[in-house]
Amino acid sequence: MKYRLLFMVFLVFESVYSQDCHLSLRGKVIDQHDKKPLEGAIISIFGTKKQVLSNSEGVFVLQGLCEGFYELEVSHLNCGTQFITLQMDNNLEKTFYLEHHVEELNEVALVKKRESTPSEQSLNAAVLDNSAAQNFAEALSQIQGVSTLKTGNSIAKPLIQGMLGSRVITHNQGVRMQDMEWGEEHAPNIATSSIEGVSLAVGAKALKYGSDAVGGVIVLDPRKPVFANKQRHEFIWAGQTNGKGVLGSYKLDKDFENGAFYGLQFAFKKSGNNLNSQGYLMNTGLEQTNLSIPLGWHKANKGIDVYFSFFKANNGILRNAHIGNIQDLINQINGNVTSDYGAFNYEIENPRQDVSHFLAKISTYYHIPSFGKWTFQYDYQRNRRKEFDIRLGDRNKLPGVDLQLTTHGFQSLLKLDTTNDKLVEFGWSTDYQLHYPNPATGVKRLIPDYNSLNMGAFVYGSKTLSNALSLEATIRTHNIRINADKYYKSSRWEALDYIEDFSSFVVEEFDFQILTAPKLNFQTISAALSLHYNKKEHKFHTNVQYIERAPNPAELFSEGLHHSAARIELGSLRMQKEKATKLGFQYQYLTDKRSVWLAPYLNLISDYMALIPTGVEYTIRGAFPVWEYQQTNARFTGVDFKWTEYFSKGIQMTNGWSVVKALDLKRNTAFPNIPPVNTHHELEKSFDKLPGLSFQVTGQYHFKQNEVPDNLTIYNPSTQSNQTLEINRAPNGFFLLSSVVEYQFPKSGNSQYKLRLSADNLTNLAYQNYLNRLRYFSNELGRNIQLQLQINF
Repeated sequence: MKYRLLFMVFLVFESVYSQDCHLSLRGKVIDQHDKKPLEGAIISIFGTKKQVLSNSEGVFVLQGLCEGFYELEVSHLNCGTQFITLQMDNNLEKTFYLEHHVEELNEVALVKKRESTPSEQSLNAAVLDNSAAQNFAEALSQIQGVSTLKTGNSIAKPLIQGMLGSRVITHNQGVRMQDMEWGEEHAPNIATSSIEGVSLAVGAKALKYGSDAVGGVIVLDPRKPVFANKQRHEFIWAGQTNGKGVLGSYKLDKDFENGAFYGLQFAFKKSGNNLNSQGYLMNTGLEQTNLSIPLGWHKANKGIDVYFSFFKANNGILRNAHIGNIQDLINQINGNVTSDYGAFNYEIENPRQDVSHFLAKISTYYHIPSFGKWTFQYDYQRNRRKEFDIRLGDRNKLPGVDLQLTTHGFQSLLKLDTTNDKLVEFGWSTDYQLHYPNPATGVKRLIPDYNSLNMGAFVYGSKTLSNALSLEATIRTHNIRINADKYYKSSRWEALDYIEDFSSFVVEEFDFQILTAPKLNFQTISAALSLHYNKKEHKFHTNVQYIERAPNPAELFSEGLHHSAARIELGSLRMQKEKATKLGFQYQYLTDKRSVWLAPYLNLISDYMALIPTGVEYTIRGAFPVWEYQQTNARFTGVDFKWTEYFSKGIQMTNGWSVVKALDLKRNTAFPNIPPVNTHHELEKSFDKLPGLSFQVTGQYHFKQNEVPDNLTIYNPSTQSNQTLEINRAPNGFFLLSSVVEYQFPKSGNSQYKLRLSADNLTNLAYQNYLNRLRYFSNELGRNIQLQLQINF
């Protein structure tokens, strides 16, 4: 046995030393921005002391290489570091592009990032810093095709090509956000000032993040190391006239040469009652606080990332949205009465929404030579949402809705070592959720107790077919199990004909209630294929997706008054999984003088789960519209367009428009809350004689949404007659004018200052927005002037 082992060792050494180690890697290191060569770049091979420097032409040569797999580390002073995998079978020539403007990108200059691929629109940190005082959804609306669905003026969530809620995934720091996104008024628990950068992924890449991204995936960039001893500070202060709001934000980034880093970000935002052209809107103030801490250590073959964040918001709900009787509700929705106005104050009273979200993540990766990079991640999220109604006595201190969602997530990702022209990834994920509504509210639970287990896996691959053509594909499957405990009124259980279909769910029957324990299981499979063609200034992207989405707990179990939504919502146990087939095409033309982006799409969805207004119900807390989840077949078509022209003398002009058409194919009618046709026009001027000064004026026109469902006919007990409730009535179109003046002071040592003065709704227009769910009760905000100071040092 001993001699056999020695003989095997001899064979191994013989095979190693008999390899052909006369191969060479010749290459060039280029500045990604201005395409100039980078001198002094370090090109090293992990696991060895072999390294070379690039010369004045950016050229380098690595000699004496054997056949096999190598992992290169390419770095340069003030650059981000790249890790490149190579398979050496013969002599190679490669060109590497480094981001040589890390310092400049961390300055406060407004840098509008041009998209690297037409399938991924993005906003970088500088653009987001300018939007620090806006909520997350409003900041995202700078991406063409993204709209904002609002509940009042402080709660907003993004719509992508008419899709929202569970159909839009938000991926934050490598973690899918679990913050009760199924509610239309459940805004993402993310502060704009905490974001490093954001992109919108569609097609095959989007399926890597989840199986139900019918609309797309919002990807928030994680903190990345700089591989240099650096420390950066960023301070933002903003004040605005409308609501007399203030924002304070501070960010610290500390990096070390060995790849270690840590950071700290904190922000506080507060405003009082908002003002429209008629007066102050009662109880529309807000308070938001967020804290995030990233830290980690990255090397070529291993690394670890840790991230903590806490977000808390207290949002006032417009007092006028809660109506005492059906006649007053009809009058208000039909526009027959004017809104009540109050005085300015910072007090936030009931009705209001109090939310908090805690996220913790630890992720580690290790590269196994000649095999691949393996990543493991665990994340924990705790989301709590309290909705307070106007109640009598001490009960006014109790929330009417108190929901707590806890999520444990496990992920594993394997990226195989392959040749440069292809990539293969395997991913596994498991999410366990526990939802617990606080029984101390004294109100029937809107969403019942439930636990769910979501287990999924995917395979992703990409292949370069030629210098201009590449292909991507993803297939993903999930198994979702939901176990709930829910009380139904006996009369509702019978009215819905649940007796025969779901008798196995019944645990116990009482005089007027039935206790049930639904156990539901859904199996989904999704696939996507994307084709890219890049030829000089022309870029084409085509993707075909088939996506299955399981119903979420709100669609299955909702029953009761949703206070912050000011409506009664009803789910259905009969919900089946959605099945969407989507075809998208994107074209981009990009030169130094012009940028054109065009993206038409077609989305056919069978068993589409829609929330539809069906009537009105009077409760002891007032009269409220009733909205029910119903399944139908849907067709979404649309196109997004953006054109930017770069003129001489620092003039830049941008025009864009978006169109979404959504049709209920079974009823041959429109869906509610679909964005109307909208356009935006922007003119920007910078001054050569006064560097750092720029001026921008923007006009936005939102057309009237003419494609809306029919209004409702309801019975009014006070008049004992049927009346029309114009709940689907769309307001007139409107044109908004805004402007920005910005001055970036000359850099002083390590400090950079920027002053930004902006004005929204310059004409103080009185208008209503169809995508504001409280539009029946008040006009939108009036003129708002904001001053922002940013200091980087």
